[in-house]
Amino acid sequence: MKDKFKKFVRQHWIFIWALLSVVYAAIVQLLFSLKTSNQFLVAHWGAGDILTYASTISLGLLAMWQNKKQQEENDITQERMERIIIHANELSIISKMIEHEERRVNELDKLLNRFMQNCDPQAVAIAYSSDDKIVCMTQVTELERTIDKDFFAISRLLAEDKVLKLDPDNALKVAFAKLYQTVKKDIGDICQEKIDMCDIHAVEKMAGKLSAERDTFMKEKEEYLESIQSKLRKLLFEEIALEDARKMYN
Repeated sequence: MKDKFKKFVRQHWIFIWALLSVVYAAIVQLLFSLKTSNQFLVAHWGAGDILTYASTISLGLLAMWQNKKQQEENDITQERMERIIIHANELSIISKMIEHEERRVNELDKLLNRFMQNCDPQAVAIAYSSDDKIVCMTQVTELERTIDKDFFAISRLLAEDKVLKLDPDNALKVAFAKLYQTVKKDIGDICQEKIDMCDIHAVEKMAGKLSAERDTFMKEKEEYLESIQSKLRKLLFEEIALEDARKMYN
């Protein structure tokens, strides 16, 4: 009931003010119209003086009310502006997170594909296909150098993923390490002539194991890329708060 009364006063204060002014003027008129023999009750002011005094007080109160109202509106505007600024800052941070993650995903996808191509048994065989042994060793060494370079670059990008970093038994990391170790061993065995590239059985055995490791890694790679791209799509197309976005990547 009290709240309804306050709401009514706020909504109709102009009419209430006008009504009270009329009532006040009527009361003043009535009081100055009455006659009395008591000298104490005889007015020493005129009706105009009383009305002028009352008008001055009323205007002062009105000015105070207007100042209070303006201050309240300024406070509301200030709060709104602060919320807008905070929201804009959050959007800016999220935008930078998206930009960083897009760069990481694109770079990771490119490096992973090249790493897989270089770890293909056919790529190793082609590097050692020349009749000139020096050319063969040069090509195999160059292939190994590229594989090493991509391995460390991919490792750095994967380390940016906090989930992977805290999970040493992650399937992708295990498959990645096994493929790298296998291709390094095979290249080492070829360079040290532990594997006779003319021995079809030995070459097929090497290629079969390397292909199996590569296929396992390919499966884990695709699943991982899909998971991080899914998170990225969520950032791009859904309304995510900054705190929730940070939880996704921290």
